[in-house]
Amino acid sequence: MSIILSGCQNNNVSSFSDPDRIEVYDYSNSEELIATIEDQELIESLTEELDHAETHGTEAVDWGGPDYQLVFKHEDKTVYEIGYDTDLLRLGVGGEGRYSKHEKLFEVATELPIE
Repeated sequence: MSIILSGCQNNNVSSFSDPDRIEVYDYSNSEELIATIEDQELIESLTEELDHAETHGTEAVDWGGPDYQLVFKHEDKTVYEIGYDTDLLRLGVGGEGRYSKHEKLFEVATELPIE
């Protein structure tokens, strides 16, 4: 049986520089750029949500990984990376969300405009 810890924290998406765009890559092929998001209102809102999201450990869950890799950029510098699922995940670890990193599910449901 696993013990799962969660809590509110600062996840440091904007720890050094505020991102000015998000590059979206296919998770299984990190070379394939799918989209670039430059909507500053969406980026700021998502950054704030991720920074303060409750997180849940996913170590004991096997779901196959995210659909996309999001790369938050400030100018040409990568400031943060996180996985994104098009479907809302309910992995039985508490909460639900679309974003994951380092065996943590972020309780953020914001959908991205990816076609």
